[in-house]
Amino acid sequence: MEFSLEAWFEQGAIIGKVGKWVELHWGAPTAIADESALSSPAMYQTTFFHETETPWQQYPYQKKLLWREWKQLVADALKKGEKTEDKNEVWEEPNKADFKKIFQEIKKEIKNKTVQKAVPVVTAQAVKIKSPSKSILQALKTSPVNTYVFGQWHLQEGFFGFSPEVLFLREKKNTIKTMALAGTRKKEKYLQDPEDFLKDPKELKEHQYVIDDISKRLQSLGKVKIGKTSFLELNFLTHLYTPLQVSCEVDTSFSKLLKILHPTPALGIVPREQMELLKKWRHKSETLGSPFGIRWSENEFLCLVAIRKIQWNKTHYFIGSGCGVVEESELEEEWQELRMKRDSVRKTFQL
Repeated sequence: MEFSLEAWFEQGAIIGKVGKWVELHWGAPTAIADESALSSPAMYQTTFFHETETPWQQYPYQKKLLWREWKQLVADALKKGEKTEDKNEVWEEPNKADFKKIFQEIKKEIKNKTVQKAVPVVTAQAVKIKSPSKSILQALKTSPVNTYVFGQWHLQEGFFGFSPEVLFLREKKNTIKTMALAGTRKKEKYLQDPEDFLKDPKELKEHQYVIDDISKRLQSLGKVKIGKTSFLELNFLTHLYTPLQVSCEVDTSFSKLLKILHPTPALGIVPREQMELLKKWRHKSETLGSPFGIRWSENEFLCLVAIRKIQWNKTHYFIGSGCGVVEESELEEEWQELRMKRDSVRKTFQL
């Protein structure tokens, strides 16, 4: 079936590396429970706490494009679109008192040495005015640098985003690539003094928890190589970034890697054994940080951490944001970081 944006927007999915390539899937998918039953490329999507019974989706139609081809297709679609002035969505922001209560609970557990770090999530919502397709096309026109595009939708529900965070990537049979991405600054502040960001004790501590956890978890697969910590610059934010990779000495699959790595402390909790506590501090329905990926074959797959996204249902848009709370965290600074992350998403989608 020939690709059309109309059919894709009706029911489809996307994954790709901004500036490089994009893969489009559409049509009514077949839901599959187990990776071993896959016979062709399939998308993977589940909730943060793995409650989805059939996380694999195999679509009847697929198309892979170079980014320049995709960009032209989007530009043509925007040119054809109606030149109407949209009203802006009115956002209902998260309740600060609710966040303060959770923040204080986490700090208490840190003081009691039960927890070293936890990532609570809050969500803003707005009554839907623009259609998701219009917001998506506007976002694709200026896709954020250094991100992967991802999304999946059907009927009147779905999500779409630009994540800077790779949970794992396997391109060659024996090499798995991943990253530690934790610690956030507004880009303007980072540009004033990049070295100050790299020396910030609180941000470095938060980042080191992620490095330590990932490297420890990957040791069961083989020799782990930890790269140099630097910066990942996005359109509106900058993160501390450390690449990691492992040369596998044992065979592994998408599902096994997911079990090993998700959730990293970048969106989870330290130590991992306290995951039940994290369930108290984030709504079960909130999917921020859930794994989303594609499996091309047994030895080739990509899984993203689903952050910086919009989500929608029949009537509303939702934008979630999370922050890493450690011993040194201050309530007001974390509250501002949560807002900063949501604002970056709203700017991207012009919502």
